[in-house]
Parts: sequence; C-alpha cells; structure tokens
Amino acid sequence: PEQEIGIIRPDFYGANTHGAWLGDGTMIDANGDGTVETASDLTWHRKAWLDSGMKIMRWDANLGAYYANGTNGSFIFDGNLTNRINQLKWAHDNEIKVLLIINYMVPWLADTSIQGCNSNQREYCPPYDYKVWSEIVIDYLNRLTENGTYTNDIDAEVWNEPYNIFLLPYLSYDDWNKSYYYNLIYNVTYTSVKSKYPQLLIGGPAGFYSAPNILNSFLGNFSDNMDFISVHPYMDKYESISDGMYNKTISLFNLCSLYNANCSRVINSEWNIGNYIIKNTSSNISRYSTNMALSYSEILNNWPTNVSMVLYQWSE
Repeated sequence: PEQEIGIIRPDFYGANTHGAWLGDGTMIDANGDGTVETASDLTWHRKAWLDSGMKIMRWDANLGAYYANGTNGSFIFDGNLTNRINQLKWAHDNEIKVLLIINYMVPWLADTSIQGCNSNQREYCPPYDYKVWSEIVIDYLNRLTENGTYTNDIDAEVWNEPYNIFLLPYLSYDDWNKSYYYNLIYNVTYTSVKSKYPQLLIGGPAGFYSAPNILNSFLGNFSDNMDFISVHPYMDKYESISDGMYNKTISLFNLCSLYNANCSRVINSEWNIGNYIIKNTSSNISRYSTNMALSYSEILNNWPTNVSMVLYQWSE
C-alpha cells in the first residue's frame, strides 16, 4: 500500500540555472570547452523542468553587465533584461519561485583601494559608494519585476559564497575582512530593498560549514534582519558520517540557537554529494544516486517544511 510521506514545502526541490538554459535567447557552453557558443534548447529545457516538478530556481543578477558609469554619482542602465524578464514571467505562470542572487559588483563602482581587491576582478570587490550600489540594486529590481508586478515571485540572496574567491579574492579563504565587507554589503542591500519592496524575502550569506567566520558574523549581526539563511552543504565524501546532510543541518540549527536567530527557513542554495569525478563517471552512478537519495531523505524525514534543496546544478 502507498504511504504518505507528509507535507513538504512546494519549493522543496530546485536547482541552480545561472539564468541559462531556461531563458529565451540564452547561449550556453554545450561541450564544456569554456566557450559559450550554442543556443539553449528552450523548449526542451522548460519541458524537462516542468516534468521534474521543481519549484525553485536560482540565478545570478550579474549587475555589472547592465550598468555604466554616469556623472556626479549617477549611473546609466545600458543592458537588456528582456531575457530575464521573460524567464521571470514564465516562472510566475508556472508557480516557480526564483531565488535571485544579488551580485556582483559593477566594475566601475569597485573600491580597488581595499586590501584583497584585485583590479582585474573588480566584480568581486565592495563598492566605494554604498548609496550608489543600493540605488542600482533597486533600479534592477524595478526593471526585472516591472515595478513590483512580479516581486512575489522572487526571494533575494545577497551575494554568493563571500568566504570564497567571489569577494576580495586576494584575501585568504574565510578571512575576517571578507565578513566585515560582506556585512556592509548585506546591510545596505537588505535595508534598501525592504524600504521599497517590504514583501520581498531577503537572506544570506550563501555560507559553508568550513567557513565559520562568515556564518558566525552573519548570524551575530543579522539575526533579526534575515528572512532565511542560505548555505552550501557540499559533500564530496558523503559516506563519512560527519559530512552527512543531517549532521550539517543540525550543526546549522545549533549555530542559529547560539545567536538566537530565527532559522526556521533554510535554503540549501547550492548542494551536491560529489565532485565532478563522482558525478560524471558511469562507474559511480550507483554510489552517486544512492547518496543523492539519502541526502533528500534526511531532510524530508526531519525538516520537510523548513528547507529548500537547490541542487547545483540544472545542467553542466
């Protein structure tokens, strides 16, 4: 006889897309050689996504691709959001939530005087003017959501893996200064977005369990100013009990309790149980599929209404 497994979140299952594959006009790297050369088969990908039943997709805002420097602290929108707007409308029509990563820095706005900022990678630097940054974020959201029409279809995640190379890449992994500048970016982003779109849910820090500085600093400073916490529980050696999805989640909740933070909403905004060697070799199919199922079951059996599992990634 069939057994009911219980109630789960509508957006429990999801995947990263980086805005690709499911957007009209998207070009992709079809053969993995690092060159974007092939149009995404939009019809195939959208049908496959709907067939999967997944209800949350994550993509990057990539703010730096859309804004040019103006005069006297102003900026000029010089991009084209038609693809992203159409994708958001498609998500809306199919009751799919978009987890939008508010990233990365507009290159001309980067503060290259900060230690760890690489002038050749300005997109991974903090801004020299946080007011201009916040204004760009709001302008982008206004355009993407058509002045708030589709705001309820979005949750916003501030930045991606700030402990890693994506913020001040010349500093060491999880350096405390990364936490300091991430908190500045998060605070001004959260405040400005909430002032314009209070219904839009915002969280961070896209953290990792082996990067305690970012997680502790975020929870210590924003326990009352987050709608969710996002983490990336990758597990290349899943068989080790210390690396299990269950134990990682328990560890997160213990940390939340330490800071009296409301972590009733958790988004595993990137996760997987194996590196590319495990995932992409036929000899490891059984190992990979078994441990994927185990990861899902550990969350389903314990926190089915609290957690979203956003797999990295939809296609490679």
